[in-house]
Amino acid sequence: MIKYTNPLLPSKPKVISENNNEGVYEISNLLPGYGSTLGNSIRRMLMSSIPGFAITKIKINGVQHEFSDIPGVKENVILIILNLKKINFKINTEDTKHTIILKKKGVGAVVASDFTIPTQIEILNKDSYIAEITNKNTELEIECDIESGVGYTAREDLCKERVEVGAIVPDAFFSPIKRASYEVSNMRVGNQTNFNKLIIKIETNGVVSPKEAFELAISNMIAQFQAIVGFAKEREMTILEDDKLKSIKISELDFSPSVLKALDDSGIKTIAGLSNKKESFVAALPGIGPKAVIDIKKMLSGYGITLDE
Repeated sequence: MIKYTNPLLPSKPKVISENNNEGVYEISNLLPGYGSTLGNSIRRMLMSSIPGFAITKIKINGVQHEFSDIPGVKENVILIILNLKKINFKINTEDTKHTIILKKKGVGAVVASDFTIPTQIEILNKDSYIAEITNKNTELEIECDIESGVGYTAREDLCKERVEVGAIVPDAFFSPIKRASYEVSNMRVGNQTNFNKLIIKIETNGVVSPKEAFELAISNMIAQFQAIVGFAKEREMTILEDDKLKSIKISELDFSPSVLKALDDSGIKTIAGLSNKKESFVAALPGIGPKAVIDIKKMLSGYGITLDE
């Protein structure tokens, strides 16, 4: 068997700059060619695997479909939908679905802050424009469902059940990442001048900070690689034979009370029991949101195991 000597490891990420929702980070001492390999992988993880929130259903009083005009409102329904999709939400609970309502009457602009929202929901861009009422007798009433998710979901995939008349289901872009890019340059390490320096640039919508998004992306990537180390039979044998996993109780782990309760209510008492569950099963448990799934996967990765796919 060929033994491969561990290569020189890169530096820990370093903060170059952080300003509001934008961050620039540097990883240096990368082996030649590794800059593009890691940069592209991290960027793709950032764009596809960071959880966020989006409007998944819209109901406007008096409107039957999206190709409509509203008397006394300057914008048509399509423009209103596009403006609604620009609102950024932050939800401070593990519940995966919420409903918010807007009611406004009289001439003037309608903005995101006009929504009546529960205390656990925060609108980050309260001045985001929605529409303009041009008739003093017109009342605009909008009801929106907000859900958590990752990446982009087409409207066809959101319509899992029959939608009631008057409900509009838009495409949903859950990702809180607005932009992610990377640059690779050469640097000197010892006598070699072709080592790589990687610069990652991240801009978020404020739901998560650039640093949090960066760390989540790296954790997700590590978990994916750890899941494929070794062959299936060998990995299954290791998990089954490791009595230590059976002795570690879920209640001893650093999870939120809602996550601990959700796992306990489903009969999951130990790490061994959790590792045998499918990711889809865990994600569907009441009280388990996308962030909780990531936290669970990150914890399991510390024991060299992952949720069953």
